[in-house]
Amino acid sequence: SLAARVASLAAKLQIAEPAALTGGLAESPGIARALSAALGITVRPLHNGLYAGAIGAALRALADRRP
Repeated sequence: SLAARVASLAAKLQIAEPAALTGGLAESPGIARALSAALGITVRPLHNGLYAGAIGAALRALADRRP
């Protein structure tokens, strides 16, 4: 059901193939398969995708600290 919900939201976007899966769900190969099927494109989990949001937030925080 999660894949179907994500697919309905993603239908409003233009997604290039292959799509990357990040976040906590990137650790689950099953969700990547379900999203691939629901979206009709290849969805690949990123290696260490679990940390993508944290890395992006840290980089943003560092950029905001610059004078």
